[in-house]
Amino acid sequence: MRQHIQLGSRKYRYMKVVKLSNSTRRGLAIAVIAAAVVGGFLLQRSFAAALGPVIAKVEAEQMLLPAGTKVYSDSTASNGLAVKDSASGTVTLTSSVSLPGAGDTIAVTAKGAQCQKSWPSMSLSVDGKQVLSVSQVSATSWNNYTSAAGLNLASGSHSLSLSVTNYMVNNNGRRCTTAVYLDVTTFYGITPPPAPTVSLSASPGTISAGSSSTLSWSSTNATGCSASGAWSGSEPTSGSASTGALNATSTYGLTCTGAGGSASASTTVTVTPVATATCGSLASQAPPATYSHVIWIWMENKAYSEIVGSSAAPYENQLANQCGLATNYTAVTHPSLPNYIAATSGSTQGITDDNPPSSHPLSVDSIFSQIASSGSYEESMPANCDQTDAYPYAVKHNPEAYFTTIQTACQTNDVPLSSFSPNSLPAFSFITPNMCDDTHDCPVSNGDTWLQNFLPGILGSADYQAGKTAVFLTWDEDDNSGNNQVAMIVLSANTPAATLSGTAFNHYSLLRTTEEMLGTSGYLGNASTANSMRSDFHL
Repeated sequence: MRQHIQLGSRKYRYMKVVKLSNSTRRGLAIAVIAAAVVGGFLLQRSFAAALGPVIAKVEAEQMLLPAGTKVYSDSTASNGLAVKDSASGTVTLTSSVSLPGAGDTIAVTAKGAQCQKSWPSMSLSVDGKQVLSVSQVSATSWNNYTSAAGLNLASGSHSLSLSVTNYMVNNNGRRCTTAVYLDVTTFYGITPPPAPTVSLSASPGTISAGSSSTLSWSSTNATGCSASGAWSGSEPTSGSASTGALNATSTYGLTCTGAGGSASASTTVTVTPVATATCGSLASQAPPATYSHVIWIWMENKAYSEIVGSSAAPYENQLANQCGLATNYTAVTHPSLPNYIAATSGSTQGITDDNPPSSHPLSVDSIFSQIASSGSYEESMPANCDQTDAYPYAVKHNPEAYFTTIQTACQTNDVPLSSFSPNSLPAFSFITPNMCDDTHDCPVSNGDTWLQNFLPGILGSADYQAGKTAVFLTWDEDDNSGNNQVAMIVLSANTPAATLSGTAFNHYSLLRTTEEMLGTSGYLGNASTANSMRSDFHL
């Protein structure tokens, strides 16, 4: 405390040291503690903002009020009204509440008035169980008194009891009573976990046929991801992977899942065909005695007339005109499966249906056992050598899966089409598009577009251009509308452009021709008596 003293004509200031009484010191200590308590409640109030979503509210003035309490107007209250209790003793306000979802936390908005350093107290019970106890309602402005989290209140109706206690204090004849003010009881639900996010990109986004791109992805709030589209299986929540060599424009999808749900992203790699001479560039030379690679591509269920000359198949007709076309080629039988088995083993093996390998385990030789370096490439097949359907993959179009003597090799050599690389081929490749791209379930135009995207990678490869690779494109059977005549298009650098052959050929001819081109020591089954296609197409 500053004071002044006058000495002569001059005034001096001095500081007077005041000794505080014990009661004054206690008062200051209480004030410091009160400030700390208020600060704690302010933190508690700010914490309420981080609670879960509000699922229910019970206004104090709408509860069943005991005698002595009164409703009053308060512009700072949530509904413009609040309840005051200033009588000494304990009273209980009751109500029922209906929760639309699980309740996690409860907050009572209240404030108090002290009496000679005493404050009112408060407790809250739900269904008879105490969930909140406040020994001092010491905030002088509205404050959220919050229960512990994890109440796990089930959805539905609950009873609510809010008890408040005021205290009368008589100190040396000075008598007063605390007071409590009640606004609203708020129920909070469980905070939903954050939703996942995912991003997926490809670099480069446009490539030439036979090249690869790199997929990169990242996610947040996810515990796992699954791939779809041109790739499949489980993936980590972030990472990168090569697409491998692509011959057709491909779209990759990724769905990442976490506690907060799932999120998906996709990206497309555009494949530009390589401009090359399709056939005949080496037609003036003698063809090789043996080839490095023979590739079969099998389409589905279309008669010769549905392909050759069809406006729905411009690319396939371009191939037929630029390369070789067998005009008298027939399938072996109906339905699909026995044709696939006949072409790869020299016999239908008595099969007359499209049942899976479990119905037809074949312990016989096949081109897959005859030629050690072989591979099957099945579009949309979810796992190597998959012996069950997983639409649009159909196991009846995957003959390698039926031969029991090569099942160990099948697990390595019979792979999804995404593994195919025209620059890294086995001696024999068997390629089957999925049920749409092979035109089994989709129009001819779908298959034509698929081939236009897929074949340029092969036709642009070094081995094809050097005359070491030949491609046979055919259909398993017709649509039961005729004599089972189907198209057979032969592609090689050695085959003169626009070669036509009217020789009677069939799937056994395809098998024999391939065995000759790859230098096998014998022929399987009916291939031994079938017409060879080599001389007709300068192979």
